[in-house]
Amino acid sequence: MSSAFGLQTGLEWIWSPPVHTLNSSNAYLGILTSVTMLIGVSLSMIGIGSAVFSKKEIM
Repeated sequence: MSSAFGLQTGLEWIWSPPVHTLNSSNAYLGILTSVTMLIGVSLSMIGIGSAVFSKKEIM
């Protein structure tokens, strides 16, 4: 919206389109990296949650 009307906003500091940081334009490498990071973060969160609540009764 800001570029359509020529306005200056602070959105450029918060959000910008994704860029390739592996110096590759290979889409499959980007997908593989994203899926690997998603699975890694998800498994670590599940592991932390399991460790915290393993000895506690929730209900």
